Parts: sequence; structure tokens; C-alpha cells
Amino acid sequence: MCNQSLPSAEGGGKAVDELIEGLTEAQVKGQWQALEASEARRRALLPSTPALAWDELMVHPDYMQALDWIA
Repeated sequence: MCNQSLPSAEGGGKAVDELIEGLTEAQVKGQWQALEASEARRRALLPSTPALAWDELMVHPDYMQALDWIA
């Protein structure tokens, strides 16, 4: 499914859009509900702080270290 989410993929990400629309519709109708563990995983992936401005990010020590790791 991941490779189908790219705009450059065949269908331009339509498969993922349809999946999300289907889950949303099922949830509204009471036919589907996310598991508590799934919701906890989703929340754990959300940022805990606001995003840095681009110029600030480019000189942030954590970002600079990440660049060193991939160089």
C-alpha cells in the first residue's frame, strides 16, 4: 500500500485515498472503529512540539547531526 500512496504511482495515490474514504465512511456508520492500540500508536507518532521554521531547522544541532549521519 505504501508504494501506492505516491503521486507518481499508478493511479496517483488513488488507492490510499479510497482506503481512507472507506474507513471514514465505515466509522461514521458505526461499522468500524480503530483499536485502542492502533490509536495509541497513531498518537505516539504525532509531534510533541511545534515544527521549527525552515531557517531555524537548517542550523538546529539535531538536524546538523542527522546530516552528518547520512553523509
